[in-house]
Amino acid sequence: VGFCFGTMAELVCSTPGSGFISIRVSVLFGICGSICVYFGRKVKKIFQIDDAFDIFAQHGIEGFTGCIFTGIFAQKSIPELDLVSIRGGWLDGYWMQVIYQLAFASAGFVWSFVVTLIILLVMNNIPGLSLRTALKDEIEGINYDQFNEYTHDYIELQRDLNPTLYSKQSPANRLVIEKRTDLMHVTQQQNDTRLGKLKPISVITNAW
Repeated sequence: VGFCFGTMAELVCSTPGSGFISIRVSVLFGICGSICVYFGRKVKKIFQIDDAFDIFAQHGIEGFTGCIFTGIFAQKSIPELDLVSIRGGWLDGYWMQVIYQLAFASAGFVWSFVVTLIILLVMNNIPGLSLRTALKDEIEGINYDQFNEYTHDYIELQRDLNPTLYSKQSPANRLVIEKRTDLMHVTQQQNDTRLGKLKPISVITNAW
């Protein structure tokens, strides 16, 4: 998973500079991009953001970083191969390109945030399109709630084998443990009651 995140980080970070940076510089983009996405994923945990696919870290932070890096490392020699003339970036002596890139990246960030927020607010008020599911459905599993199936069978097995792993962070996970414990107690009481109603059977009757 970490390798896939790193590969995607390099791809997203290098995209703004495509056609303006050399292959050697793209390696630097990939290294810096991977570091940025690593710490970007930490932000999700600090603020407890529900972002299962790390879209903010992978595309938000990486896209912003790639835009700024393009303003620094853009080279005049690369577009000239296609007979296109540019001033280049900061390292080519045109430091104003960094300011332009910062303005473009900030404008894109604000636009995406505002428009996405509006879309989500509208969706959340349409029946059947709410952003959150019920707590009970989260405990049972979203795939089970929406599609009546489990995508990964090992999830239920892991919860049964080592339930404490699922009780440290999420309130929903702690509730799972409490419900399972209550169910175990009820089942045990039912078994005890059934055993108490059984009549002893003699060995002779058994033989017959």
